[in-house]
Amino acid sequence: MSNPAFLADATAGFDETPARGPYTLANSNSAIFVPLPNITTSYQTIINRIKGIVADGSASTYLPADYRTVPDLVAGYKSQLSLLAKLLANPRVPSIETTFATGTSFRAINLHPLSRGTVRLNVTSPYQQPIVDYRTGSNPIDFDVYIAHTQYLRRMVNTTTLQTYGAFELTPGVSVQGDAALLNYVQDSMTFSYMHPCCTAAMLPKDKGGVVGKDLKVHGAAGLRVVDMSVLPFLPSSHLSSVAYAYGEKVSI
Repeated sequence: MSNPAFLADATAGFDETPARGPYTLANSNSAIFVPLPNITTSYQTIINRIKGIVADGSASTYLPADYRTVPDLVAGYKSQLSLLAKLLANPRVPSIETTFATGTSFRAINLHPLSRGTVRLNVTSPYQQPIVDYRTGSNPIDFDVYIAHTQYLRRMVNTTTLQTYGAFELTPGVSVQGDAALLNYVQDSMTFSYMHPCCTAAMLPKDKGGVVGKDLKVHGAAGLRVVDMSVLPFLPSSHLSSVAYAYGEKVSI
């Protein structure tokens, strides 16, 4: 908007019927999706930490307490972590989503959290809202990813392109330096979920804690299918609307 001709056209476009131009964009209608290898040169350290907790058996300690003694759930979690390690190492698979628009700030959204929570029926009142325990950050490696994401956005603010438009760091603020200080900031302030509800009825083999198979049929329940985003075993590197349409098309064939 620092270009007078562009600003004048954008303003005129907004006043037209129907309106057009950048002022018609809703808040945060633009986004970037960036892979972890493009975010930090230390990405392999993070990948190795994920592989390490799978190899040494400590992965199960980050699950909900009553899951840790269920072999199928432990096996499924270890399988997910191994796949996520490969995804995060892939330079074509985004690990961060950052939404932004004219005049707004941007935040780091972790597309592949390693932490796992629970969604349970209220057994004393099953028609009420389910009991949700996000257990956000229960796997500490998530914070390694968040710190890397935050450092990346901090560097982006200081690029010549954004400085041309007067971008500045409001949070965490230039006084917050070092991993320990950034960790405190992330724990207190970051956005851990971004309206991507999914993964509570995972498509995995039964012996890995899965709820549905690749045919979307519920294990052990004849004639019952689940066709929504709960069947994803973990978040994709995208918004879920188009993914939901794809699942619907697949099951309708």
